Amino acid sequence: IRTLGDSFLLGVQLAAPVIVFSLVFNLASGLVARVMPQFQVFFAAAPLNIILGLSVFTLSLGVIGTVFIDRYRALANVFAGGAGG
Repeated sequence: IRTLGDSFLLGVQLAAPVIVFSLVFNLASGLVARVMPQFQVFFAAAPLNIILGLSVFTLSLGVIGTVFIDRYRALANVFAGGAGG
């Protein structure tokens, strides 16, 4: 159960930049939709959301890879019983 909890925590931590961006972008889009009800905000913002979300993911990919590899080695040591490296 602890390994499953740690895996879920790692997934949320690795996805945090994209989650935060998505939350902020959608809140801002909602505010713009509230201010300008005649403008189809979500239709116009959907491509921008995808492009910017992929950009945030791309910029954080190096750190995500490094953290994942470190955690994977630690998990492999747990399953290998700490032997062999």
